Amino acid sequence: MAGLSNYWENELCDHMMRDTAGSYTTPANATLKLYTTSPNWEDGTGGTEVSGGGYSSKTVALTSTNFNAAANQGTSGARLTNKATSAFQWSAATADWGTVNGAGFWDGANLLWGDDLDTPVAVYTDDPFEFPASALKFDLDVTTEAGVTQFWKKKALDHAFGVSAYDAPTTVYLALYSVAPNVYTGSGGTELTVANGYARKSLTMASVWDAATGGLVDNTAEIAFNACTGSSWADVVAVMAVDTASGTINEWYFGKTFTAVSVDPGDTFKFTAGNLGVTLA
Repeated sequence: MAGLSNYWENELCDHMMRDTAGSYTTPANATLKLYTTSPNWEDGTGGTEVSGGGYSSKTVALTSTNFNAAANQGTSGARLTNKATSAFQWSAATADWGTVNGAGFWDGANLLWGDDLDTPVAVYTDDPFEFPASALKFDLDVTTEAGVTQFWKKKALDHAFGVSAYDAPTTVYLALYSVAPNVYTGSGGTELTVANGYARKSLTMASVWDAATGGLVDNTAEIAFNACTGSSWADVVAVMAVDTASGTINEWYFGKTFTAVSVDPGDTFKFTAGNLGVTLA
């Protein structure tokens, strides 16, 4: 999750999975700071903030006034960007600032987001500084499978930056697949036929997950499907969390692929405790 701190990864992961640690309320404002030497973008330690020359950090309202709604980024991620507003503009420097190498958003003592600039900017006396529209890019997983679909990535980003609040579902349904779908979009794939004991598994979200660490939550107890009866199921290669108990699926929330598992009569397909991890890291 490019640029998001450990703190925000855990808060958002808990929020989206309805972990018992609680939901996450987006702060009204964040403080935008500029750095000549970037801190550790995971925990906010270290670094050198710009000082002198008329510089001060900026208070940025986390609302749709300052940020665009998140959109798909390619086929495997989501991106939210800033709008062109005064919140991202600094007056002309009254003395040299040095070279700005990075920028970070803070909620009090907590680093929310931070990253190095694509191109460092030297700011001299009388130079203004700004982030034009879409210059700040907040990405969720555009290169690797993180377990969370693009639908949920966009919801998480919109919630985090105050574009639109999102309450995660209280119940989801796990669907098993013999041909894996696209785990980013949920499209394609072949779900097991509803027969021989197979049906989607209902999960009450608040009772399933541990508190996030490193942007990862795991199931705290075994999750077991109905026992196979009659004939063997097709080999299981993927699982997706969806919004309906049966029939047409409207939204996919998270998913995983794995080595094919055969399920014969009398077998129970299950995820033992700690083996269904979902991550925003």
